Amino acid sequence: MTSPFPNIYQLRRVSSDNAKPCTICYKSTQAVLVSSPDFFYVCESHLKDKQFCTVKYADGEDGKDAEYQSLHEEVRSLDQKATQIQHKIQQRESQLAKVRDYLWKPKDDENQPDLKKQLAEIIKQRDLASAKLEKFIKAYTRYMLDAVFYKSRLQQHSKKIRQQQIVQKLNNGTLFPSIPDLPKP
Repeated sequence: MTSPFPNIYQLRRVSSDNAKPCTICYKSTQAVLVSSPDFFYVCESHLKDKQFCTVKYADGEDGKDAEYQSLHEEVRSLDQKATQIQHKIQQRESQLAKVRDYLWKPKDDENQPDLKKQLAEIIKQRDLASAKLEKFIKAYTRYMLDAVFYKSRLQQHSKKIRQQQIVQKLNNGTLFPSIPDLPKP
């Protein structure tokens, strides 16, 4: 049997006026997981829970997980470079370094790179890379529910369809059997 909707959900946000209770913990939330025609409100803290859902990137497209990993690695490496340069700057500006430079004049003043310019450049690169990573995450992040939660969503969907059919039969008058020989009033 095919399911009425796939187990791939996309995160959407609503305005604070339209916030509703989370399906799991009943706290007010603006996050909505959507898989047409199914949707439900959920706290963002639940999205980080491995027992609730797993993160997928761009349902079915190859290479998106690798692209995410490369962008994440680039941001992390730029962070490491920035911290190393900040450490070097702190070492140069320490009191011990100032005393050492005063007593023993460094010979290579012209050859030492300007660490503050390098730091500013690396921070600019890191900001660009992190913006690119955030844009990628926003565009391609999908959530795949755990089997238990997905089964629950399927059951709720089928229950909703059955209720709509009952209401439609009540409105049409076809829910109850008719008696053919009944005299009309």
